[in-house]
Amino acid sequence: MLEILDLGGNKLWGEIPEELGHLSSLRELSLFDNQLSGEIPGSLGRLSSIRTLNLRGNLLGGILPTTLGSLSNLQTLCLAENKLRGRIPQELGRLINLEMLLMWANELHGAIPTTLGSLPNLKWLRLSHNKLSGQLPSELGTLSKLEILELGQNEFRGKIPSQLGDLTALEILDLQKNELNGEIPPELGNLFSLEQLNLGENKLSGMIPPHLGNLSRLESLNLADNSLTGPIPAEFGNLTSLEILSAYWNELCGEIPPELGNLSGLRMVWLYVNELSGKVPAELGNIRHLQELYLHSNYLSGEIPPELGKLQILNTLMLSENRISGEIPSELGNLLSLKTLWLDHNELRGEIPCTFKNLEHLEDMDLSGNCLTGEIPQDIGRLRNLRRLVLKDNQFIGRVPNRLRSVEENDLEELHLPYY
Repeated sequence: MLEILDLGGNKLWGEIPEELGHLSSLRELSLFDNQLSGEIPGSLGRLSSIRTLNLRGNLLGGILPTTLGSLSNLQTLCLAENKLRGRIPQELGRLINLEMLLMWANELHGAIPTTLGSLPNLKWLRLSHNKLSGQLPSELGTLSKLEILELGQNEFRGKIPSQLGDLTALEILDLQKNELNGEIPPELGNLFSLEQLNLGENKLSGMIPPHLGNLSRLESLNLADNSLTGPIPAEFGNLTSLEILSAYWNELCGEIPPELGNLSGLRMVWLYVNELSGKVPAELGNIRHLQELYLHSNYLSGEIPPELGKLQILNTLMLSENRISGEIPSELGNLLSLKTLWLDHNELRGEIPCTFKNLEHLEDMDLSGNCLTGEIPQDIGRLRNLRRLVLKDNQFIGRVPNRLRSVEENDLEELHLPYY
């Protein structure tokens, strides 16, 4: 008796035969990555022994047959990357052995059935990139074995249920690109296994709960493009596994916590377009793995800390459109991996440091809109990788370096020099 039918990764086309429903001993049916079309046959609901049904990556359309809810032994249902329409059948809540429900990248709409909260063995629920709507059911908080919950890029509204904080096995929570509103539930700070938290591009408001600082395993935190207010919690300094901190395009205020300097594994900090004030913390210079630091378009003041010159693998430093004053530290010339340096539209004074001649990988430098003085260093024109240079709206004196007099002579793609 046939138990495994694996025809994945071929060039099969046409419809799935109804007759496959007669294979009562079949434990695995894999037809992924073909060009199958039409609807999913309702007869597949008669496959009483099946444990894996994988139809991912085809051209299947129509609505999901409710008969799939009869597959009591099913452990994996993968229908992702098709053209399935309609609602998720509430009958899927009868699949008590189901561990993986994977239906991302379809055209499913309507609400998530509350019956999915009755799947005691569910580990992965991936429904992103659909047209699902309504509120997130609080019943999802009963899925005690859930490890991955991906509901991003849908049309969900309402608040994030506080019951999601009961999912102590959860490793990935992705709710990005919806229309969720209200505050971030502090109960999410109980997700001690969480590695990725993605709440970006919603309509969330209120303050960031300091309870998120309890997520010691968190590697990626995305709160960007919401309407969050208040300070960045100092408790974020406890996120010792964090690699990506993204909270741009909000209304965050107050100072950048110096405690972020404790996060030695942090690679990317994106806090631009907020209302942050105070000084750039010198402690950021302790983040030895930092590659990108985006702090532009805030209200930061004080001087650029010379400690930033210790960031040996930093490739992007964006401090433009703030209120930063003082001289440019010569220590920035130690950033030998730097490719992008934007310090424009601040209140910087003094000369361009001669140490900038060491920035051999620099591709884009914008120092415009400051009060810089002195001569433009000749060595700036010898930076072989420089493609964009903007120095206008300063108070430079002397002659323009020969190599900067025309774009063609230095392979620059964009050149904006001051007028003398």
